[in-house]
Amino acid sequence: MIITRLTGGLGNQMFQYAFGRRLADRHQTQLKLDRGIYSDPALNVPPRTYDLGIFNIVEEIATVEEIRRFANRSGNEFIDKLLNRVFGLKPSHIREPHYHFSQAAMDAPDNVYVSGYWQSERYFHDIEPKLRNEFTFRDPMSRNAEPLHQRITDSESVCVHVRRGDFLTNPLNGLRGGEYYSAGAEIIARTNRDLSFFVFSDDVEWCRENIIFNGETTFVDDDFGPMKLRDDLRLMSTCKHFIIANSSFSWWAVWLNRNPRRVVIAPTNWVTDTSMDTRDLYPLDWIRI
Repeated sequence: MIITRLTGGLGNQMFQYAFGRRLADRHQTQLKLDRGIYSDPALNVPPRTYDLGIFNIVEEIATVEEIRRFANRSGNEFIDKLLNRVFGLKPSHIREPHYHFSQAAMDAPDNVYVSGYWQSERYFHDIEPKLRNEFTFRDPMSRNAEPLHQRITDSESVCVHVRRGDFLTNPLNGLRGGEYYSAGAEIIARTNRDLSFFVFSDDVEWCRENIIFNGETTFVDDDFGPMKLRDDLRLMSTCKHFIIANSSFSWWAVWLNRNPRRVVIAPTNWVTDTSMDTRDLYPLDWIRI
């Protein structure tokens, strides 16, 4: 059994699920999800919800006893390490050692609890067909999203994702201004004509005031009801090109996209802490500016 700890929003949950699924497949065992953080207000900061249920994943939830058995044998990380060393036990809790790809984590044994963000395609590239099948949407698109979906499909559409919200108070993430998005649009326009821009954001009013494109621009501020998160991801992934934020949500919108001639623009710096090695987060065909 592999248990993966879920934390953060939908994009982070998708990375955590993908890594857990890869380990479970390697050991031909079951994958279970620890979603306990979403019921603990002290840990769930900023507040997020469990969102993987929008997909056709194999959704098995770990019990409290299963989590306790693998996450901490003794209830203390230091004592666990000592017991492993003295008695030659295999580690039962695998923590992400650093931001970039870890081969040691990929080689983790069966019957472990894994915690981390695992933000690299290298962790699950070899099970891509399976993940693409599981990361399909369980339910149809909301009816009032369908006309926008058709416009995106029928045009040389560019998904523009602007993340602000919690990034305004978290200095690690950093913000991208209008000049970043303008520069990205210019690069895409070198090889594509008649672009239509679709701006997705948690701060649409800021976008209206600060982002100007040389082409038809739609600021996606329609309320798709309780499934807006699902429909935004579906709409974004349908676009033909991308100018993304340093956000795992728009990272996955690109991954779900199947356009072979897409152009993807991403920020050179994913985080403001230059000591964090983020090179494995970027697929090779992305343009970083």
